[in-house]
Amino acid sequence: MGMRDQARMSIVDMRAIRAAQSSCNFTIATVSDKRKNPEAIGELGSLTEFQQDNVLTWLESGLSQLERGDTSASAEPVLIDVELVKLYLDFVGLSIASTVVVRAHHNHSSRTKRTDLVRGTNFVGNWASGAGELQTAMDMALSDAVMQLSKTAGHCS
Repeated sequence: MGMRDQARMSIVDMRAIRAAQSSCNFTIATVSDKRKNPEAIGELGSLTEFQQDNVLTWLESGLSQLERGDTSASAEPVLIDVELVKLYLDFVGLSIASTVVVRAHHNHSSRTKRTDLVRGTNFVGNWASGAGELQTAMDMALSDAVMQLSKTAGHCS
């Protein structure tokens, strides 16, 4: 993602994301961090990679994988404001449970506004508690959240 490299997002099956999306045009208008404690990520307290400035870059990188729909459409795009609500890692035995929760506010001037709450999760083995394992766990949870968001982003209905 933004902090490591964009290749990690290849974990997501982009064909499934594209198939789930509608043809309605949308734009990610804003991305913000609304966590109660932007420096904490669960049992670990804080990691340098997930400090507030880096987290927003990481989240924006994951969201950039969303297709924008039919940009040739003459209709005004749906504007989506994304808020990071939760980001945490928990250790369960020899595994890492990672969770990313985002709230997406869909705004369109001629339609009813809608808000979706999306929870991306992942559960992987934790062999050495290394930074790479922790990063991968968070990347996979973000991929799951992006996949779920792709199912509703920009829907015209």
